[in-house]
Amino acid sequence: MGGIFLCAFFFFSTRAIGALIPWTGTPYYWTSGSIKASNGATTIFTQSSTSQQAGTLSFSLKDENGDWEASGSLQNDSSGVTFTGYAAAPDLGSPDNAFKSKVSFQFKQEGTFTVLQPGFLDVAFRVNYGGQDSGQTGNYWKETFNLYLYDSQNDLIFSYLGSGSESFITESTGSFMPLKFPLQVGSYSLKVSGSITLEAFGGDEISGNYTVNLGFSPVPLPSAALLLLSGCLGFIGMRLRKKLVAAVAVLLVGILGILPRLWASPVPYFIGSEHYATFKVGYSYKVYSYDSGSTIVGGGDYDTADSNPSSFTHGPPAFLNVSDGEESGYPYTAHLKSDATGLSFNGSVSLDSSYSLRTYNHEDIRLSQEGWFQVEQPSFLSVVYTVKLSGVEDYSSTLNEAIYGFSIELSKHANFDDDGVDLLKKSSTFQVYGVSPEGDYSYIYSKKVLLEPGWLYYLDGSTGFELYAYAGDKISVQGGLFFNVSPVPLPGALWLLGSALFAGGLVARKRWFAH
Repeated sequence: MGGIFLCAFFFFSTRAIGALIPWTGTPYYWTSGSIKASNGATTIFTQSSTSQQAGTLSFSLKDENGDWEASGSLQNDSSGVTFTGYAAAPDLGSPDNAFKSKVSFQFKQEGTFTVLQPGFLDVAFRVNYGGQDSGQTGNYWKETFNLYLYDSQNDLIFSYLGSGSESFITESTGSFMPLKFPLQVGSYSLKVSGSITLEAFGGDEISGNYTVNLGFSPVPLPSAALLLLSGCLGFIGMRLRKKLVAAVAVLLVGILGILPRLWASPVPYFIGSEHYATFKVGYSYKVYSYDSGSTIVGGGDYDTADSNPSSFTHGPPAFLNVSDGEESGYPYTAHLKSDATGLSFNGSVSLDSSYSLRTYNHEDIRLSQEGWFQVEQPSFLSVVYTVKLSGVEDYSSTLNEAIYGFSIELSKHANFDDDGVDLLKKSSTFQVYGVSPEGDYSYIYSKKVLLEPGWLYYLDGSTGFELYAYAGDKISVQGGLFFNVSPVPLPGALWLLGSALFAGGLVARKRWFAH
């Protein structure tokens, strides 16, 4: 059975695993970078360079006392882009923003390639960064990523434009965006560019990674997929035995022991006080004609809720559920909710092909919440932002379009009147053209921030999106900006889970050697 599985794997992998983009000739590569450390107007050290060929550009410097440090390395070649960087600056007094280390890199790739069988352009964009922040000026990270895809007639058929920034970074942060765009047999042109900036001020440090993987994967043959599935099922059937039940049972005991300590809850906003939380959602839509220069039809609505019932007509959630325009050929939907668990959305627009190619259906969505809260024990605030796009694109006129983004601000305060200390400032925006039904267009951002008892916390989060559909097009989006608070697990609970995992491993090991 193992032989069948291996045969299936190798047969399928030759058809399903992505390879490098089949460039025609040598693509154009451009990389530029610099590092700099300064004390006010005085430059401690600086270094910069530019390259116009595939390869790696690197810098690494420290001052003679080791107070200022900056390093960066960016590899730009046919497989994509890989960056690592680090910056640190000393705390030598006030003002702390006078002491600064900065790393900055930019890159481009441009070229043409030919597809000999239907497949997908695969793009995987990942960012991870973390650091130490003094809580004053705030360390800083910013990234951009742009992609343009053209057909053989040099017509734009897909593009992605994204940027994000964050300051006051302590806990590790990660975001991931997999893009999969369908390609038919033919020739294409691809342009990719981006930038990364790290800044550390007095007493700060920051490090991060930025990766773009580019590839092409052919559409797998149905017979190959069936053979792989058969091999997998046979392999799983051989390996399963009743003795595994014992290992699972031991593991469950450990998980059940730790779950009460890890159970996440909504943000505990104050209720019944003057420092309440506010929740808002709203939408607007319009069908616009370039030919007449006017709006054919339009409208909108909003809802506001509050944790203090005396302030507004109802408590959370703020909620809207809209679906209209089907009979007139311009359907739009908006399902929106804002409450203590976060901001969730689901929306779509489309336009019947009977309309002029110079007419579009547009939807604008906005969601937000803000409020004060406390925690009774050390806890983590978890933040997750996720988006998934889908659509129909006939490529006969202007491409369908989605613009979306989010922002978060978190600060801690000794009382309601002080200025507080910023713990998190994050914002990102994205713009995508040419969303097709066969592709995959997703994005996810995740973050954890440590919370301590005895402080007042203020949270302000917002998200939104705009959708454009031209004649014959459709585009939809779903996702949200979600929050939860979970206690920091006690060492005893972690020990219980670790013991369960160890016991489960012993059972599995004993079974392995018995065979």
